[in-house]
Parts: sequence; structure tokens; C-alpha cells
Amino acid sequence: METKRTDKEVLTKGLKKMGISLILMFLGPTLIYIAFSNPRKIIIHPFVNFRHPGLCIGHILRF
Repeated sequence: METKRTDKEVLTKGLKKMGISLILMFLGPTLIYIAFSNPRKIIIHPFVNFRHPGLCIGHILRF
């Protein structure tokens, strides 16, 4: 009888996905805070534009 073992390739792929989604899910709200902390700065537009794809990709990768 063979013992059951974890498929290391599947485990590595899942951990990478979880890590990327976790980073993106924390990056989105952080960028929101930075962008809206001082609206007079010109840097608000790139932060606002790049946070939406980061949040969406993070939530998609979570599943």
C-alpha cells in the first residue's frame, strides 16, 4: 500500500497564488489611503488608476 504524499508542484503553485493575491489585496487599500491623504498632490491619479486592477486581480486570484 502506497502512502499518500503531497504533490509539491501543486502546493508551490497554490502558495505562489496565495502570496500574490495577499500582496495585491493589501496594496489596494494602502494606495487608496496614500492617494486620498493629500488630494492636492499630482501623484493621486496614478495611485487611483493602478489600485483598481490590483484589487480586482487580487480577488480573482483568491479563488
